[in-house]
Amino acid sequence: MRAVPTTARRARGPDDPASTSARSRRPRAHERAVPTTVQLPARLESAVPTPRFIRASAVLVAAVIVTGGLVDGQSVYAAVDPSGASTATSAPTAAPTETPAPTSAPTATPAPTAAPSAPDAPVATSAAAVPDLPAVPDESGAPAAGAGTPAAPDLTDDMIAVPSTPVTAPHLHAEAAEVEAREAEVMEQTAVEGGGAQQPTQSAQLAPVAVVHRVSVSIATVTTTTADDAATPPDDASVTTAIQQLHDFWWEESGGTVDVRLGGIERTSLSKSTCDPSAVLDSVHTTAFGGAFASYRWAGTDNHLLVLTRETCGSAAFATVGGGGGEIFSSVGTDTALGVPVLMHEFGHNLGLGHAGAGMCRSSTAVDAPLSDFAHAADTDTSVACPVEEYGDFLDIMGYSVSGARPHLSTPQRLRAGFQVDATTLREPGTRQQVTVGALDGAATTAGGRAVQVVDPLSGDTYWVEYRTASGRDATSAEFRGASPRCSSLDTTLVRCALNGDRAVGEVRVLRAMPLFGSSVSTAVVAAGPVKAGDLTRRDTHLDAGENFTSTGGGFTVAVRSTSPSGGAVLDVSLAGGRPTGTAPVGDTAGRPAPKQETAATTTTLRTDRARQTWASSTTATLTATVAVAGGAKPSGSVAVLDGTTTLATVPIAQDGTAAFRLPASLQPGAHSLRATFAPAGADQAASTSSTVVVTVEKASTSTTLRLDSATQVHASSSRVTATASVDPIAGSAATGTVVFRLDGVAAAEVALTGGSASWVAPASTRAGSHRLVADFTPSVVAALPSTSATQSFSVTKAPSTAAVSLPTAPVSKVLTSRATVTVTVPGVAAPTGTVALKSGSTTIGTATLTAASAGKVTLSVPAFRKPGSYPIVVVYSGTPNVGGSTSKAATLTVR
Repeated sequence: MRAVPTTARRARGPDDPASTSARSRRPRAHERAVPTTVQLPARLESAVPTPRFIRASAVLVAAVIVTGGLVDGQSVYAAVDPSGASTATSAPTAAPTETPAPTSAPTATPAPTAAPSAPDAPVATSAAAVPDLPAVPDESGAPAAGAGTPAAPDLTDDMIAVPSTPVTAPHLHAEAAEVEAREAEVMEQTAVEGGGAQQPTQSAQLAPVAVVHRVSVSIATVTTTTADDAATPPDDASVTTAIQQLHDFWWEESGGTVDVRLGGIERTSLSKSTCDPSAVLDSVHTTAFGGAFASYRWAGTDNHLLVLTRETCGSAAFATVGGGGGEIFSSVGTDTALGVPVLMHEFGHNLGLGHAGAGMCRSSTAVDAPLSDFAHAADTDTSVACPVEEYGDFLDIMGYSVSGARPHLSTPQRLRAGFQVDATTLREPGTRQQVTVGALDGAATTAGGRAVQVVDPLSGDTYWVEYRTASGRDATSAEFRGASPRCSSLDTTLVRCALNGDRAVGEVRVLRAMPLFGSSVSTAVVAAGPVKAGDLTRRDTHLDAGENFTSTGGGFTVAVRSTSPSGGAVLDVSLAGGRPTGTAPVGDTAGRPAPKQETAATTTTLRTDRARQTWASSTTATLTATVAVAGGAKPSGSVAVLDGTTTLATVPIAQDGTAAFRLPASLQPGAHSLRATFAPAGADQAASTSSTVVVTVEKASTSTTLRLDSATQVHASSSRVTATASVDPIAGSAATGTVVFRLDGVAAAEVALTGGSASWVAPASTRAGSHRLVADFTPSVVAALPSTSATQSFSVTKAPSTAAVSLPTAPVSKVLTSRATVTVTVPGVAAPTGTVALKSGSTTIGTATLTAASAGKVTLSVPAFRKPGSYPIVVVYSGTPNVGGSTSKAATLTVR
């Protein structure tokens, strides 16, 4: 990510977010509020007023545009001062309210007039690339570009300080206080006196008021060359089409309250040597449309500046977040397959929306955890109990931007934006209710509306349950394309998957909202559904029929009974505590309210003396829970230690308010998310649950020893080397499993252990020479690690051979040839091979080759001798790599 140059650059330090890894993270303490002072170089300090505005951008590779892969940009958070005096742009009298979006293109209007500038706000975060996805047709029916694999964004040098004057206006869009009020309104409208069944309601009962958002487009020619121009640079026609589609999308999502219109098109030339996205926005926004957007004068006016480039310009896209207007930069273009979905995403930031992610908790027994355990982090960051992939929700336009995909906003995103939500809210302890919710796409036709909002009675956290189907805009999402699942490993055991939704029946999703800083919020769909029934080590981001979700601490459970695009999703929702809905308290048969009893709040904390332990080791972690009671009273009751949803132990509270528990040595390897839940002995103290503590159990090591009964053997001999592998006991019992004996690096045999040992005898056919032998042990216990013995060596000597020659016993004529029979014998070798040579003194008088068919015997022709006499004849056998050579005893040939 490159810096966005402007009036002054903030001095970099070791705590800069830009110096962190290229992943999203929670803001540090100094980022949680708009800073009032920023350390600047001395020569700039006097020129830059406070407070300051911090912006970030994300730069992605150009290949993303060409291949139609995934892109997303960096958000820019702009704060709004509700005490400002200027007014928001009023909605047009002819703007649609509850009618369909207009079919004609938005009318171009004059550029917005200057307005006071907005104050600054904290910085947002960036995205990472994802694997290839299949292309889908765009709205015109034409196929989208092929899928691509973009690189991760560059997050270096992405922080700058921009001077501003904090003057803004009251605004119709949802800021923090308004969102809280809206959530409270939903709850109040769905509450029923006396514990009766709760009914769905829309979160806003007033007729929607359309707010006109004028988007003024500045098309910049950045460089003086055309070599870096995009394949299809933006023109008036494509811009008009893009703004019309931007209007149609947000008009539908907002229920007729966001009316996007084209505010004008201008062109500008910057004559730069290179195209740097941040530099382009800084150059253009100060001069665009006569300076109407300089110094963030758009704040509170619902005016937006969209800067496009003729050049590819690094394929970057980023936007400001909130503030009643905004700025968007995109070099992704205006093509309908990818460029427009990117603009829809970035415009969502202008409306105040954060990113839509996917989170998975590091547990093979529980799918949820306290909200504080969720954080934007890399999957491999083991310091985070529930890492959230910041853009990982493929069923939300605020997730990854995928070619051809224009999914809806999720339920919590709609609520954060202040759009109408028809939902059932359940919050009363003891509620047991079956709710049928319709698909999020389209109007709700079921009694339960289009979502269920559940307030956990134990933690007080809010969850949303929604039903998504492959219909309407959601049909374009990557989740329902039928591609191979996209899976990411958190560790050697846990895997999170997406893109495997069932197009035929849809899917149920559980979502949570993650506060970042100020009023900024992102969402996370919880990886709750087992890919394979009963196995929570591999989970996807939805629930199918027959699956269920239980919140951390068991506050509520939702079970999916059935899913049908036409009939909706039937959900059984149960909230812990209290009494079943409609039941009178025990001892009050008249149904009157039980007398109110004061209950003191409690706080439970949990700590561990070690973060790791080894399976079957006697050294295990000790957990200590401490319970504090408001007012200083001593806690009375017990603490249950839970591993996910499994209770490991229940320990009574000691006089000092603590309860200690040693984890069992038998705890299976992997990351265990542990919590302590306090159960009071009486009604005068409230129950409470601690945050999650993660203890990782490592597999037990094993030790394998290899011994040989001899260091040598003879090739083809019946006396051979015996190797014995012994494995030390595992968890106090004889080791079980298999041993692979590897001779010179090649597996020679696999032998099962018996009584902790396994033996192997070297074959008689082992070639002559030196050999190296090791034993690889694989345990049958999954909680133990394999091991390899030290290397042992032995040698094999060549087999001995005996050569013999047989000649005629009677004298032969000097003028005639004769025949000699040669025999070679080798113990253990039925048919030795090699060459034999017949010699008279030092003269070779004949040779032959022994083959397997020769069976060690061959007949040679002896040439005629010129002179009579007695001639000693011998045969010399050459041998082979595995058989030694030999020379026969001399035989006499008599020549007359």
